[in-house]
Amino acid sequence: MSNSTTKIPILVDIPKSQTRGGGSGKVWEDIDINTLKSETEKIGLAIQTMFSNFNSATEAYQLDNIEVNVGIKAGGKLGFLGSGVSGEGEAGIKLVFNKKDIGA
Repeated sequence: MSNSTTKIPILVDIPKSQTRGGGSGKVWEDIDINTLKSETEKIGLAIQTMFSNFNSATEAYQLDNIEVNVGIKAGGKLGFLGSGVSGEGEAGIKLVFNKKDIGA
């Protein structure tokens, strides 16, 4: 089975501006799994970059948990919610990262 043609259905919200009668709605959108994989890698690198120096910047504290909300646009594009990812139909993913227990 090749991932090059694998698509998964994702339920996305349709904004009022794109629906008849001005009501919001939902629709199933088939998203290519490779598109999601590529977009997820970009999000992972962005999170890693944003928090790479966090512990040294807050010496008295330890970062134990990061919670990120990511939106999925109808075409499979991912972005942090609140960063302009909206505008087309979108769904969301909640990512929670916990600190690894090293040395236990």
